Amino acid sequence: MNEKHRLAVLITTLLASIAGCAGDDLAPAADAGLAPDVVSTPDVVVYQTCSELEPCPQSEHCVDTVCVPVVADAPAATITEPPENKPTTTAPNLDCVGGVDTIGEGPETANLYGVVSRFGGGLKTYDIEVDVFLASDWDPSECESGSESSWEECYGSYGTPLGTGASFPVGDVAVPDFCQGHAECPLGYECIEVDLDHGCDEQFGLYVIEGLPTNTELVLRARATKFESKWHDTYVFGVVLHADQVD
Repeated sequence: MNEKHRLAVLITTLLASIAGCAGDDLAPAADAGLAPDVVSTPDVVVYQTCSELEPCPQSEHCVDTVCVPVVADAPAATITEPPENKPTTTAPNLDCVGGVDTIGEGPETANLYGVVSRFGGGLKTYDIEVDVFLASDWDPSECESGSESSWEECYGSYGTPLGTGASFPVGDVAVPDFCQGHAECPLGYECIEVDLDHGCDEQFGLYVIEGLPTNTELVLRARATKFESKWHDTYVFGVVLHADQVD
């Protein structure tokens, strides 16, 4: 098969380190329309940025540093309460959107333990390199100035990682004979149906990266070191190891 699979660097269980909160989305993006002074070409779109000192025009509002047009005739939104999906008057708590939330006290560094997940079926996620970068230093816009054929190579060599780890098999762990859900299986295993029963089957590799800074926004990259043609490089943004959650 020539199909490529995508990876997801997950911080699902931090065995002896931190229990940080990180979104599962690969790259959060603002739902932004074109601003009046946008520079647009067939290949490049640049949105107008904004801040408290540089507000948006009156026809737009500022959403996470990006000017978004106000649609006057848009229908009113209805807030619903999951999982029942019933209308409610209680607005969601979005305090963590747009930056690092409250900084707690604790050690300045921590070891990161995680699992490299996979979108859909495919190879087990062993020998996947996981690199960690400072978000404040992450600006690979120079890669976009080259030809499209060189983008992947440029992104792959961009930046100096703070730490690197390669995913490895789970190893000798206790596995239940039967399961009803993924949570009943060890980290790296999934509950899969086999001959009318459900059992835990190893699917994902684990990784360990030591000595990463806490209370600091990070970028994680996952890329294959074997069977490279079978995988796409994947990035996770907005990862923070909270010092007050280090175990």
